[in-house]
Amino acid sequence: MHVLPPDHYGLVSGLAKGLSDQGMALSILEGIRPGVVVVNDLSAPTALFMAAPEGGFAWTYLAGDSSDRPFLERLGAWVFDEKGLGEDVVFTFLTTDASAWEEMLPVFFGPRMVVPDERLHYEARSLPATSWRDRIPEDFDIVDVDRALLDSGIEVHPTVSEWFTNNFGSPKGFLEHGVGAVAVLQGKVVGWILADSFVGGLSDIGGEVVEEHRRKGLAFAATCRTVELALDKGAERVGWHCHAINLPSIKTAEAAGFEFKHSYTIYPVQFDPEKHGKLVDIIVDEYVERGNAAIAAAEYAKADESFTLALRLRPEASADVFHSAARAAAGNNQVDQAFERLARAIEAGWSAHKETQTRTEFIALHQDSRWANLLKRMEGVA
Repeated sequence: MHVLPPDHYGLVSGLAKGLSDQGMALSILEGIRPGVVVVNDLSAPTALFMAAPEGGFAWTYLAGDSSDRPFLERLGAWVFDEKGLGEDVVFTFLTTDASAWEEMLPVFFGPRMVVPDERLHYEARSLPATSWRDRIPEDFDIVDVDRALLDSGIEVHPTVSEWFTNNFGSPKGFLEHGVGAVAVLQGKVVGWILADSFVGGLSDIGGEVVEEHRRKGLAFAATCRTVELALDKGAERVGWHCHAINLPSIKTAEAAGFEFKHSYTIYPVQFDPEKHGKLVDIIVDEYVERGNAAIAAAEYAKADESFTLALRLRPEASADVFHSAARAAAGNNQVDQAFERLARAIEAGWSAHKETQTRTEFIALHQDSRWANLLKRMEGVA
């Protein structure tokens, strides 16, 4: 394992081709934003690890050959035990360039369970079709992030100042390489959309609005303006990344004219194993919530996928979860799996046989010889 000096980053950029939609990773290799680059071999590197620390958090990436087990073992010890990314970094989202990495991630993660989560990539290549200037709420302004703003006396939110330093080294670094727009109220920045990267014709943007001023259209307006700035600066495509469960972010992107491109897997990791276990529980609850929402929308393939992931991470689930998972499987025409999950629901205490009989997803199961036996078992539990 070798930590590269910045002047060597260009030598391994070819290994990151599979991360072409990850502007932050590309920005590290271009030296635009601070980061860490590690390879498995100096003379002929085949595997690459990159990290973009942001205070106590880091975005991390793996690319290249996933089969180098000694490299992953050593890398895991360096990241998690030796605090190679810095003493303050305690959590990361890891992205890989290929699904083949997932099989080997337990080697890297050590005692921490591998938790796949879904992230979405949207993209804009043209100016927003909607007129956003007419939709700015009264008393608010949308202001470009430039030297005039920084010299104006407007109170910049601490998160934005930290972002300048963490992502670009300084405000000067951002002004040279980035773009962005902020929402201002009474001389204070209360929302911001900024470029996480600007490299090779790609600009990835994102941000937030402080809690008390959300749902007013500020994120939409700032996003539209930032897209305009990015395209004016020469971006050919503007990227937007968000978690699949983050509906407000999805709605903002779509309202601003972004088009969905693809979903990909991201792996959240708490460095402390005990905290990571609690994180697993949170992720499982998200899968269950997502699965139930998909059942309500009759999107059974999506529901079945969500419950499959939830049960993989938490095999000993509640009776309610197993019953919902059975509904998802039945709706997805996975009959054997539906019966298996119903049996697990009964073992966990499910007794509501009348509710089970009325669920439309189970109608196709009524003629199966296993159905009557399951209902009797439920009645026995009751």
